[in-house]
Amino acid sequence: MGKKGDSDTAGTVPGGPLGSPEARAFDAGERGGPFQGDSHDPSKGDGKDLKRLERILERVSLELKEALEATGRDQGVPPPPMPSVVVHKIEAPEIFPTGGETGKTQDGEIPGVPEQEFTLEEDSEWGFYEEETKPEEPAPAPFKPFTFWKHPSPAKAGWILLAAGILLSFLGTAGLLLTWNGMRGIQGIRGKLEAQLQGVRVTGGLLEKAEKTAEEIRKLQSRMESKFAALSAQGKTLESDLSKAMAWMAAFEERSGKLEKAGADLKRALEEASRAREESRSTAALSSKALAEAETALSHLEELSSALAAFAEIRGVGEILRARLAGDRLRNRLASLGKKTWEPYCLARSPRNKPETGSFPDFERGRALPKGIRNVIDGQVMVLVPPGRMILGDEEGIGDPDERPEGQEKSRLAVEISRPFYMGRTEVTNAGYQKFVLSTGHTPPQYWGGKRCPKELLDFPVVCVSWEDATAYCEWAGLRLPTEAEWEYCAKSPLEGRSAGPWPWGKGAPSTSLANFDPTPPLRLKQKDWRFWLKPAGANGMGKTPWGLLQMAGNAAEWCRDWYRTTWYTTLSRRGGVIRDPQGPPFGLGKVIRGGSWCGTEREIRSTARQMASPHEKFTFLGFRCARDACTVR
Repeated sequence: MGKKGDSDTAGTVPGGPLGSPEARAFDAGERGGPFQGDSHDPSKGDGKDLKRLERILERVSLELKEALEATGRDQGVPPPPMPSVVVHKIEAPEIFPTGGETGKTQDGEIPGVPEQEFTLEEDSEWGFYEEETKPEEPAPAPFKPFTFWKHPSPAKAGWILLAAGILLSFLGTAGLLLTWNGMRGIQGIRGKLEAQLQGVRVTGGLLEKAEKTAEEIRKLQSRMESKFAALSAQGKTLESDLSKAMAWMAAFEERSGKLEKAGADLKRALEEASRAREESRSTAALSSKALAEAETALSHLEELSSALAAFAEIRGVGEILRARLAGDRLRNRLASLGKKTWEPYCLARSPRNKPETGSFPDFERGRALPKGIRNVIDGQVMVLVPPGRMILGDEEGIGDPDERPEGQEKSRLAVEISRPFYMGRTEVTNAGYQKFVLSTGHTPPQYWGGKRCPKELLDFPVVCVSWEDATAYCEWAGLRLPTEAEWEYCAKSPLEGRSAGPWPWGKGAPSTSLANFDPTPPLRLKQKDWRFWLKPAGANGMGKTPWGLLQMAGNAAEWCRDWYRTTWYTTLSRRGGVIRDPQGPPFGLGKVIRGGSWCGTEREIRSTARQMASPHEKFTFLGFRCARDACTVR
């Protein structure tokens, strides 16, 4: 049996580690023959094979011991005792038998190694037969928990490494999944950031456009401010001129009042002079002289009145003249085509479906006139109004002071309409006014929003028009505005000199089925959208007059041709007798408005109620109705 001192170091040989080429060479050289190419003869064995086997086993045991010690140091567990290896001394014929026999001869015992059995096999690397140990299988020990780490072994280390590898593989897989999810989240964040960047770019473009627009607005504002300054200067100039004109008008009114008084005095003087002439021939020359002076004063008074009327109509004369020229062109074109500016219209359908006619002995020798006509230029229907008499003003004693002469509780002012005329059956509609605007280029109402009226408002009365706009329309259509007396005459529709009552339909109390007015004022004025209360032209047909005129009360108030003066009825009453076709005062503070409106009260829609407004003013409740002389219907 070999010793530990036979090797230079534990587990190594002088040539190098066990199993290395240097160790094999060393062993081959030490043997000196069997691996040098000579045949191995078992009969010539001198005991070196046994020594070499001992050294190999010693090196194996030392390396195994070092491995176990190293494993114990890593795990903190002392190494187990090494099994003792028993080397059997075998004779040459028995070591290398021809049939592979085994021997059990015991030569010695390696310390710390138990007795083992070896099987001779041929080693291709060493070139000799060595015995491989086969430890006896111990009986299975009972399972004891928490003893796994007390007795480490290479198998346990392998299982630990295997478990560690599986755990690391799971951790790696989890890390890959987390990394993949993170990459997806990063891609989503990147997409969002790109979208936000695109939004920022779009916002930047919008901001640039907004800056350009703001710059244009600032330029436009500066231009508008300059224009506004110029218009303000012009407005101040016009305001000063208007104040001067109003002062001049007031002075003229005062002078006209004085002249009227002087005319009345002259008339009385003339009457006294005529009586004096009858009484005495000696005073004939003086009477003729006084009469001549009175006639001269009256002529001057008439000239002054006409001058005042001309001055009052100067405002808006340009628009009126332009409308008149446009209307003349239309009428000339119709005349060149052989057509009339009017055509008969059947107001009430008869069995023969023919328009009715009427005649008046005192008018053009009783020439027959159609009771209804349609104006060709604007398309509105008009009703024939016969001549007659009425009491102008408040006959019931329930009106305002300007509705009767001063000092009278009830008006007794007799007025005669001597000639027939035509009156519009309804107010002028947006459809007719649109034709006027497109034909003449006149300024349209503001609520249209352009040159054309919205389709849903075509059948409604046109409102937000001034007196000058209404006059221009009438000049274009070949019509005129009615006088205050004519309007009240149509509203009262007197039969045999007696009016129907305080309202156009008679003496019945007004209701919303008879007229469009505000029964609970001022409820409607508080509403912002006036279109909700205005009704189409011709609605409330139950409240028509005996002559067939519609909406003479309520819906839209109507302009008249006359100037307004509070004391005008008093002035008319001084003339005495029946006043024939009164034309209104020569001047005043505003134009007469009649009929009441959708926001008017029950008192304001009476046939005798009077209102006024400046010719330039426009209201959402104010329109107009046209009239036409019967002599133009031929």
